[in-house]
Amino acid sequence: MGFDLTGILDSEADKERMAVLSYLFRRVEREIEDRRPTIIVIDEAWKALDNAYFAERLSNWLVTARKQNTVAVMMTQYASQLERTRTGKTIIEAVPTQILLPNIRAQPADYAMLNLTEKELDVLLNTGSNSRLALIRDDQGSIVVDADLSALGPNLTILGGMEKGEALVGADYRDRPDFCKRFLARTFPILT
Repeated sequence: MGFDLTGILDSEADKERMAVLSYLFRRVEREIEDRRPTIIVIDEAWKALDNAYFAERLSNWLVTARKQNTVAVMMTQYASQLERTRTGKTIIEAVPTQILLPNIRAQPADYAMLNLTEKELDVLLNTGSNSRLALIRDDQGSIVVDADLSALGPNLTILGGMEKGEALVGADYRDRPDFCKRFLARTFPILT
């Protein structure tokens, strides 16, 4: 299930925005009640966190998400965008694992609230944006990993969904019960 919240968060109609957000939060909460593995992805997180209601609900989720077998992925271009939101500092403290990608256009100040070490900052600021490296941090430390997915070839397009992915597998892939099994066998033969 996915929702594009751009229009909702940009809306000037407070009552309607609150009603829609309340409904969507309840839908997601009902989905994660059964503790099936779930990923909640929030693109342009800074914008969502600037909404007081959204930020409060998300803060509550982050406290209980692991117990419900759920992870939240928040994406933003610059960490400093989170700092300027109402609850950015709280959110950063509540997120135990951070995955950061190099950004040669960023400045050290953009990462100030993350308390990066000099080496971590150097990786993010001085590694080319096309390197496909990622810095993963948690309470234990950090590591640089190669996140190059080009070995997946056209399968990366399929995994990305969207129209290009559907064009490769057919729009009816959801109706084919064996699609996932056949896709995995073709993509990752070692798993089958």
